[in-house]
Amino acid sequence: KEITVLLSQKQQAAVKVTDCWIMARSFVARVPLACLFMHLGAATDYDVSAAPGPGEMSLEACLKKLVEGDKCLLKPGHYYTSPGVVSIGKTKVPKVPMKDVVIAAKPGGDVLIDGTKELTLSDWKNCTEEDASLSCAEGVFVTNLGSQEFSQLFLGGDDALKRRLLFPARWPNALPATVPNNSGLPEWASVTDTYASWSFPDGSKSGRMSVKHGTPDLTDREPGAYAKFVDSGGSTINAEVEVEEGMKDTIKREGPGFLNETKVSVKGATIVIVYGKGSTESGVVYKHKANSNEFEFEHPNCNTEGYGSCKKGFWKDEFVSYFFENTLSLLDQPFEYFFERRKKGGNRLFLKLNGTQKPSVRLWGRHSDYFFNVKGSDKFTVRGIKTFATCFKAEQTNQNFSIEDSTFLYASVSSWLLGDHGMARGMVISGAHDGSFTNNVWMYAEGTALDASGFRMTMTDNLFKYNGIYSNDGPQTIKWSSVNGTVSHNSLEWNGHVTGWKLMGEGQLITKNDVQHQNWGKCLHDGAGIHVQMSAGASEFSYNWVRNGHKSLGIRFDTAKTSPFTKPEDVGHDAQVHHNVIWGRGTNLAMKGERMTVKLNTIFGGSLFSLIRAFGVQQGMHKLTTASKNALDTQVLPRGKHWSGRRRTPGCQNTECLPGANGWKNEPDDETKQKEPRPQGVEWPLPPKIKPADNLIYADLCWDGLIDCQHHDFRPLSPV
Repeated sequence: KEITVLLSQKQQAAVKVTDCWIMARSFVARVPLACLFMHLGAATDYDVSAAPGPGEMSLEACLKKLVEGDKCLLKPGHYYTSPGVVSIGKTKVPKVPMKDVVIAAKPGGDVLIDGTKELTLSDWKNCTEEDASLSCAEGVFVTNLGSQEFSQLFLGGDDALKRRLLFPARWPNALPATVPNNSGLPEWASVTDTYASWSFPDGSKSGRMSVKHGTPDLTDREPGAYAKFVDSGGSTINAEVEVEEGMKDTIKREGPGFLNETKVSVKGATIVIVYGKGSTESGVVYKHKANSNEFEFEHPNCNTEGYGSCKKGFWKDEFVSYFFENTLSLLDQPFEYFFERRKKGGNRLFLKLNGTQKPSVRLWGRHSDYFFNVKGSDKFTVRGIKTFATCFKAEQTNQNFSIEDSTFLYASVSSWLLGDHGMARGMVISGAHDGSFTNNVWMYAEGTALDASGFRMTMTDNLFKYNGIYSNDGPQTIKWSSVNGTVSHNSLEWNGHVTGWKLMGEGQLITKNDVQHQNWGKCLHDGAGIHVQMSAGASEFSYNWVRNGHKSLGIRFDTAKTSPFTKPEDVGHDAQVHHNVIWGRGTNLAMKGERMTVKLNTIFGGSLFSLIRAFGVQQGMHKLTTASKNALDTQVLPRGKHWSGRRRTPGCQNTECLPGANGWKNEPDDETKQKEPRPQGVEWPLPPKIKPADNLIYADLCWDGLIDCQHHDFRPLSPV
């Protein structure tokens, strides 16, 4: 169980007595065998190079060699990762966290870690040369890839930052002209715009099925792994829809045309679909005929966890959007492709460039999700790197984990092209107690950019821009689970998720952040730039700017409508909300909860301050909430009706109902007993502690000494 060893002076200095029991006398130590190999070498700084010379090693070799105290110091250069994931800490014996490990760029230039590999391309042929039976659009060429495959495809040269992301052929087409002006988004970003580049069904004829070729459920909208839809993309929607209980929105959209107008079949295509809330999902079309609007599809991985529609359904006809991709019949636009996986004869890639141009290009395929995975650590630091089409993750407990001065491009992606219809896999940092995320950039993640959890974490001076291309692993750009955490001085710009931060955990400080144009493609509904779960209610929210959300609220305090409410602690409570500026139509401050303090906020330009007094079984919230010295476009608005949750018996119609053993007093305990239709009830009034006179409306703020009050320019005409 133990060995006595003679230590050199260098080795003696490296001994960590806090991790393993060691008795040292001069240069002699008694070391438990399990700790022997952990402590006999001093911490090492490894010189890492993209083209290793004498005394240098590759990034992969360094990652595999890391032990406690080591550093991988990367010379400037372009590093290509190998397929597969290097696990760090997995084989440690005993299983103690790896301490004081650093992966950092040396000064003097950029370090780019690239998760793609250049495809080896054979000669390009037109479709007729390849196979006379193929039906292709003009200008489509094909090459045989053999066993090569990828989950994401880029066109360009050695400079990865200048490569162009390519998308599989699709219908409806995503045209560059639909990208918003002055947004800074790439021209391919129109793939996210559901109102311009996605279609929608005829809800009266479309529904889910529990069995293949079954009958769709058009009444209860029960979720199922199969579906039969009738496309209605050539029609117009103009409807008021209840997003959640008591919260309504007007949906106006005009589709790009009917599916039957394409005159082709989409059988075998991937369908990418969103049911309104939660996340985007994918499936396979197994039935469709050309010139028809009716089609059937299957969700091979019908997710019943989290936001999966096979658990919650989330069926709102007006919210459903979809497109078809990756089938040869849809390949008709420049810079689109069709990737065909074959068991025999090699995989094939069909590509269309401008006009009838034969491809003479270099293509790069993403080969894996992660280049390393930390399995337990303490004071693990990543600093100064850029990643392209790859990322890393940290599992188990990783206290004091730090990511600094780094950029992550295309950090997450799904694997639909490879037949995997699960969620996108991105950067997850678990158990990062006292961890920090400082001065980093996340761009172009297909799903969530960062999922971080841990006590007392800090996030400062980071930029998240155009993540959530498809929101295919949840509604949020950042999932942040912390207690006593701090989120400050961060910017979120033009992300496709309906929610910016999804916050969980009490005692946090959320301050001086800027969120703009969240959910710009209107893919999902029912989220907010700053979305506060019940557990995060008891926190401070101050000096944040949230503006111009697209079907996305500003700051939203949420609850679960089935959670009993008898005291403030049953819901989000004791939030301090002050000095925030919120503007843009529908970018509201919406608050469920109790005993909140809301003061000195500026809410204007179509944004409202909404206090939700009733939601499901939660009736009479905000009795103890105060709101004062806020500057508003309109008066504080209460939302919710008496008895607006479950159905009641007549005995509860004329009194304020309270939760009972079965949800409400005066409601039958026997759930099978017939209940009366749900009464409409009356609207809850403003809470007793909130007086309209305590908050200023803009009409009261305007006077002739201001430059242009009506357009919110409140500067004085003169210094006096």
